[in-house]
Parts: sequence; structure tokens; C-alpha cells
Amino acid sequence: MHSEGKGAFIGNGSASRIDFLDFVKGIAIICIIIGHCGADKSLHALVVFSFHIPIFFIVAGFLAAQRITTSAGLGETLKKNFIRLMIPYFFTGLLIFVLSMSIEFSLVVREYLRAGHGFILSLNESVDFAGAAILKIGKQSFINFIYGTSSKITLSDYTIESVGYLWFLPASFIANLIFYLFLKIFRTYSAAIQITVVMLLTIAGYMIGRYYFLPWGIQISFVAQIFLYFGYAISRYRLYEKKAPLWLLAGAFGFWIFDLYMGGINMMLNQYNIPVISIAGAAAASFLIFKAAYYLSAGNRLYYKAIVFIGKRSLVIYCFHVFDILTCSPVISALSLDFLYTNKFWMLLTVWRLAYSLAIAKIL
Repeated sequence: MHSEGKGAFIGNGSASRIDFLDFVKGIAIICIIIGHCGADKSLHALVVFSFHIPIFFIVAGFLAAQRITTSAGLGETLKKNFIRLMIPYFFTGLLIFVLSMSIEFSLVVREYLRAGHGFILSLNESVDFAGAAILKIGKQSFINFIYGTSSKITLSDYTIESVGYLWFLPASFIANLIFYLFLKIFRTYSAAIQITVVMLLTIAGYMIGRYYFLPWGIQISFVAQIFLYFGYAISRYRLYEKKAPLWLLAGAFGFWIFDLYMGGINMMLNQYNIPVISIAGAAAASFLIFKAAYYLSAGNRLYYKAIVFIGKRSLVIYCFHVFDILTCSPVISALSLDFLYTNKFWMLLTVWRLAYSLAIAKIL
């Protein structure tokens, strides 16, 4: 166990956590918010999309390596991961649905009342119409969230819509379960066998994703195994604290830049311009962030503490950072501030969404 200083373990109730790992998560969640702030196809969007999802899987693999020696059984592991990832998934989905339908209901009622056919008649018609619409949309939303796909798909004659950014939660749940089983079976095998198995799982996920988007992002979960294993290796071999030669750091940075030139990675849609380069580029960028986080942890400066603070609340921030679209858009429109949702003001919107999510995290 570390002493106080770089990468120190810090108390968190009855558990311990690694502060530099929270710094990594803080950087990652800030990048996720940037990616969701109307920055489509811009340079800063390309930069953050090149690693912001893979690095979360790498963090999960790092933590798996920390826990494997005292790991609980399959049942307890399922329970803990379900509570940590799937409860927020369904809770956030339900909240989005309730808020969306409340806004829709109020708009429909208002439009019917403006028709001028008499208050009682118009109200009854509007309530009936809105109720039917809510039942229809409610059924569709229920199916969407049960399936949990990251992309719109069609099964026979039925269409299932994407659950948007929430796809990451069920995909992480499945990915963690697969990696748990992998470690249980192959932990004592040689690194060569482990890497071979991980590569086969990743290839299988990529090939499935070219044709099918399975429930809860199962195909993404298989691709994610290579990132989980990379995080596992970083922890097991303590790569985050070992001094890396300058040529290795420069090479990782150069490879990341080359990956950006080639188009980066999009795990959500199974888009890898050149899969090997996309995956290696995301791993290279994540490795550099791990090294920087561990190095900066010795300084204990205010900005470092602030990002660690954000990282500790990354799950709540992830779930709630786009709620401002539902709860604040009417106010923004009334004040003629719609420009905030354009690419030009992505930095301002990022700060707003981060502050908004931290406020919710504080309440929760």
C-alpha cells in the first residue's frame, strides 16, 4: 500500500480509493461532457472521443486487478455491479421519461386550450389525446430501455430506438461480468494466453457489431475486454508508477496523434477506421493520462483536488449532465440564449453542465 504522496490511498468511509485514479476519472468525465456539448466533428471533439469511453473501461480493469485477490463470488459481484450501474441506468431513464412526458403533456394541454372550444371540452380532449400519446411513447420507451441499444435497430417490423448516452451503463455491467469470469478462469495462465483470449473476445465483439447491436451493448462489452485487460496490466505491473523512458512517452503521444489523423474511435457505434490503430491509439492516450495523473498526484495542488473531486462523482455527473436540456431549455429559449447549444460556445456549455451535475451530485 502506498504511503502519503504520489497515488496515495485515501480514506473513504470503510473503503479506500486511489486519488490519482479519481483524477483520471475526472479528466474522462469532463471529456465526455465536452463530447456532448455540440462539438460534432470539431478538433476538440475528435480529441476527447479518441479515448474518453475506453479510459473508463481501463479504469474498471485497473480496479478489477486491485480486487481480484479478495474478490467475492459471482452472485455478489453481479449484485454489486447491478446496484452500481443498472440501478442508475433505470432510475435515470425513468426520470428522463417522466420529465419528457410532463413537458409534452403540458404543451399538448396548452395547445388544446388555445383552440377556444370551451375550457372543459378542450381540457377533456387534450387530456385524452395526451394520455394516449403518453401510453404509446411509454410503451416504446419501456422497450428501448429494456433492450438498451446504443444505436437504432429494426427487429422484423419493430424499431427499437437508442437509449442515447446511457448505453454505457448496461454495456459496462456486461463488460465487468465478462472480465470477472475471464480473470476467474485465466488469471493463473501465462500473459500470452491471456492476451490471446482477450484479443479473440475483442475481435468477436467487433465482428458482431458490424451486423448486430445486441441487448445491453453486449458486442461493445466484448470489444471493451482489451481495454479492461490493459487497465488490469497497468495495475498488476504497476506501470503507472514505474519511470517510463522519454522515447516511450513520445512514441505513445505520436501514436495517439496518428490515431486522431486516422479518425479515432467510436465504441458506441462500433466505428473503428482501422481497428488496431483505433484501439492502440485510445490505449496510448489513456496511458499518458495515467502517467500524468500519478505524476501530478505528488503536488496536491488545488486544480488536482478539484479534478479528483469531480472524478469521485463521475457516475452521477454522467447520468445527469444532459438534464439541463429538459429542465433549462425553456428558460434558455425565453432569454434568447439558444446559442449556448452551438459548437462555438461548447466551453461555456461544458462548464454549465459540469456545475449543474455537481449540484445534483451534492443533493444526492
